[in-house]
Amino acid sequence: VVKESCPNDGKKHVIIEWQSFPSGHIANNKRDYRVNRQHKWLSMKADEIANNEEAMQQPANMTAFVQAYSPYMDIKFVVLSRPFLEVMASHPHYDNGPEKHSNIVRGFLIILRRFLDSHMYDLVE
Repeated sequence: VVKESCPNDGKKHVIIEWQSFPSGHIANNKRDYRVNRQHKWLSMKADEIANNEEAMQQPANMTAFVQAYSPYMDIKFVVLSRPFLEVMASHPHYDNGPEKHSNIVRGFLIILRRFLDSHMYDLVE
């Protein structure tokens, strides 16, 4: 994968992997490594979601990504964030309503926080 995405040709390469998370099913998604939303997350608490193996792989396992690619390249993550209420208002029908949707999003914010806390990062505001 590294050879295809960043060939050793003396040029700089940029890989842009985008996806908001928790992401849903994307029609015609050619990235089969993605884990789609799980129905069971609807009945789980935020901390249970944050400790769920499938959730930690979604939309991709960031730790595994760093381990696989860091020997070959510098890796930068750009985390874009917006106010929590705006996130909830943008998809009021997701996950059977805003209460369950907010719970799932909180679970993924815990996953993201753990990842960022375990890796060096620069804050740019």
